[in-house]
Amino acid sequence: MNTMETEFLSIRDERPRPATRDYLPIAAVVLGAMLLVMAGRVVWYYSTQRVELGTSPLENSAQAIPPPPPTTGRTEAGPEDDTLYYAGPDVTLPVLRSKVEPRGNTSGKVLLVVVIDPSGRPVQPQIWHGLDADLNARAMQAASQWRFRPANKNGKPVPVTAQLEVSFQPDEKRP
Repeated sequence: MNTMETEFLSIRDERPRPATRDYLPIAAVVLGAMLLVMAGRVVWYYSTQRVELGTSPLENSAQAIPPPPPTTGRTEAGPEDDTLYYAGPDVTLPVLRSKVEPRGNTSGKVLLVVVIDPSGRPVQPQIWHGLDADLNARAMQAASQWRFRPANKNGKPVPVTAQLEVSFQPDEKRP
């Protein structure tokens, strides 16, 4: 028998490879630098002087708690009904009798959520979607002058929640 010498080849490449980089120390240095910058900004923010600007008189009136609704001269005995109603099948909607549209330098709309009390006056206005503080305050003042025929339930006037849209029209230029 003839023996043949076999040569084994390795599938492993014996050429030298460049060393792999370990990126963890680099990432730690970058993260540490970012944290130091953020800490420096926080220290700077709290170490500088702040000036309290306060609020304008119109903002104060817009944030003031509205007066309680006027009491109706009830003479019947029994507790007053403090229930706040929503429009539904057994509650009729209030009907607008008169309204005031404020004038301004800009046009836009302010949405208010109010309670129409049993006497037909809007009370407890809250800004749902406003413009700026001055226009919001003027919208609340204008809405307080609106008058409604009150909502009724079983023939009796009841307070209901309503959404009012107060529109601003630009002042017309006069010669």
